Amino acid sequence: MDNQSDLKTMIIQQSGADIYVDAEINLLLSGSGNSVKVIITAYDISTGNSLSSKVGESGKFYTDDMGKLASKAIESQADDFLNVMQTKFNDIVVNGRSVNVTIGFAQTSQYTMSSEIGNEGLTLSDEIELWMSDNAYKNNYHIQGTTDKQMIFDDVRIPLKDENGNNYNINKFGLSFMKFARKLGLQIGRDISNNTLVITIK
Repeated sequence: MDNQSDLKTMIIQQSGADIYVDAEINLLLSGSGNSVKVIITAYDISTGNSLSSKVGESGKFYTDDMGKLASKAIESQADDFLNVMQTKFNDIVVNGRSVNVTIGFAQTSQYTMSSEIGNEGLTLSDEIELWMSDNAYKNNYHIQGTTDKQMIFDDVRIPLKDENGNNYNINKFGLSFMKFARKLGLQIGRDISNNTLVITIK
């Protein structure tokens, strides 16, 4: 299973595609006829966010041609599946990709969100929000909550392309935050999982 997962990841990363579709096929064999159920899900490669998901069923037929049954199952949902996927991808093009950002502190950190930092003497949480306002795509972000120990952004939009027309992703967004943190004299750690960026201030 690990090898299959690694192979899938390699194919996705090297495909050059913006979207990939995962198909889960279930064969249902019975004396009253065979059928196939297919679950198809489209994902945004950069963030791992689901763009569309549908379940199609072929119905029961007296046939052993599972390929034909699978095609029939997909055909029953193909138009709706593609329409939803296109709508969500159009939204990404216009409004940016949605990612989550959580900013916290290492156990040994001397800082909190209320620490005054930088030349203007603002609190760290204020400095972070000002940076987010400048760097979130079209100033589009939402703060889920802020405490002395953590700041959570549950929806931050990042662009598909940077100012030079190159692909932009959550890793590059994290790199920009690291450069910002260094200007404030902070050292950080970064972890990325699908569409979530976790920043740890040391």
